[in-house]
This record gives sequence, structure tokens and C-alpha cells, in this order.
Amino acid sequence: MKTRTYGLWYPYQQILNLNKKASNMSTDTKTATDTCAACTYWNAESSGKGECRRQPPQAISFKVGEDVRFETKFPVTSASDWCGEFAAK
Repeated sequence: MKTRTYGLWYPYQQILNLNKKASNMSTDTKTATDTCAACTYWNAESSGKGECRRQPPQAISFKVGEDVRFETKFPVTSASDWCGEFAAK
């Protein structure tokens, strides 16, 4: 017996095996230990906020009156944020 799926013909047993593999796939989410608060690159500043120092600071410019000023800032993140470059402290 053959069943049509996604425009292709698959033997029935292969479809059952594909469904089993899909149901066994990991659905893990980020844990509390992989957050910014536990990362070596994170510098806490205030309650629940801090700077990510994984990359160099970003240059920003702004106008004050007639003058244009420049500053460098690290990205500010929440303690519960996370990214793909986590490194444990």
C-alpha cells in the first residue's frame, strides 16, 4: 500500500517511521542556566539589566544642539535573555 504525501509517493511503513522520528525530536528550550545572568560576557548594571561584552561596543552618534556627539555602548540585555554565544562563568 502506498500513500501520497507532499506530492511524493512513500511506502506506508516509511511514513510511519518518519512520524516516529518527528515525535522523538527534542523540544528542549533554553534553561535558566543558559541566560545572560550566568554568562561570562555579561556585566550586571542594575536590577535585571546588564551589558553584553561578547563583541566590541557599538558606536552611536547623536545631535546635541548644533554639535554631533559620539559614544560607544555595549548592548544592554535582560538577565533572562540568551543567545547562541553563551559561555558559562
